Amino acid sequence: MTYLFTPPDTWLGGHFEVSLTFGEMEDDQLQMAFEAIWSHPHVQGVYLNRNMEPQNQTCVAARQVDLWTESAQGTMKLPSGLRLPFAILVVRADGEDCLDIGIPMGALDYALGKVERGFYSTWNVPGASPAAVVREIEDFLAELAASVFTHVKFRVGVIGWETSGTQDTYKIQEQGIPEVRDVGYLLPEGGRLRYYPRTAYPQF
Repeated sequence: MTYLFTPPDTWLGGHFEVSLTFGEMEDDQLQMAFEAIWSHPHVQGVYLNRNMEPQNQTCVAARQVDLWTESAQGTMKLPSGLRLPFAILVVRADGEDCLDIGIPMGALDYALGKVERGFYSTWNVPGASPAAVVREIEDFLAELAASVFTHVKFRVGVIGWETSGTQDTYKIQEQGIPEVRDVGYLLPEGGRLRYYPRTAYPQF
């Protein structure tokens, strides 16, 4: 049996995530964005108990989840076949509603060992080559964000370690995407979503 939710320290260490900033939204719009995540063919959930393996609990329909009182977990299957757990967090503050899709760092450490260090946005070197699995996960998170965008438009998406609330969305929209990037960006341009991958990674 594959263990995803219950290995020691799985849910510790913060998250490698895509944080989607919508601006101020109605509850039903946030619910629609949340439900769009689970329509992806390589995502399974929703699971409400992170202390029990997915196969040992009931999978709940996304429309039945109360975003404000219940924790929402799922699993994603990458093109390489690697399966990872993730969690959804809704953040509402100062007129900026955010939806975060985060893979816990403890799970990455359990699945990948020392490669896990390549996900952090520290000690980065422009042009350094990432481990293949790091880019694969970044690209998959960008794909999930694009799935959400087809249903509910957001202002900006940021992919990296603990990115929620760290980016000034108005500054990004006004000044554009930096050439050297410690994180990845997703930005609407002309009604379409454009992905700007990360360009700086730790060099070991």
